[in-house]
Amino acid sequence: MILVVDNSKDLSTAQMTPKLIDYLVATSCVPIVVASTPSQVRSCLSSYKLTGAILSGGPLLLTERTRVEQYSQNIMTLLHMERHRCPILGICFGMQVMAASYGGRVSGMRSKIHGKEWVLRTGESLLLGPDRVFEVIASHQDRVVDVPIGFKVTSRYRSTHDSVQSMEDPVNLRFGLQFHPEGNRKGHEII
Repeated sequence: MILVVDNSKDLSTAQMTPKLIDYLVATSCVPIVVASTPSQVRSCLSSYKLTGAILSGGPLLLTERTRVEQYSQNIMTLLHMERHRCPILGICFGMQVMAASYGGRVSGMRSKIHGKEWVLRTGESLLLGPDRVFEVIASHQDRVVDVPIGFKVTSRYRSTHDSVQSMEDPVNLRFGLQFHPEGNRKGHEII
């Protein structure tokens, strides 16, 4: 079973997380469970034998002052997956939380990125496939500047090369995507 930690605040008005859930339900041979609050996540972690987890994107910003509860469901999931040696994928905000939790650095951007962007694969990757340059859907205002120890940068924006678009720690089964793979066909291959 795969746990999807919903960071969208309100799944009924979110744009990308419902697409992710719909795609997983339609194509996955593994059941999924979605949790949106710390108590739901805690219940899922104790009730199900999870084989993986996805920390979704959402409108929260690590660079703004927010309550711990808004991050705790992600931290609980990271710790559980690590303890049980299960793979975890962080998307957008989920990647930022992952990076910050393991000692990386996240910073704010002058303006929000929203829409189609071109990404350049910068090295070997288990997730990204053979294409060196590919189009993605992005929507974020924070960015990972430095990846944690053990992670390698696997892609950056093609135009600026300044922000990490994907990071991987395959030894510990941790993967992060700043862009939204649920937004296009290439992303579906990644998922």
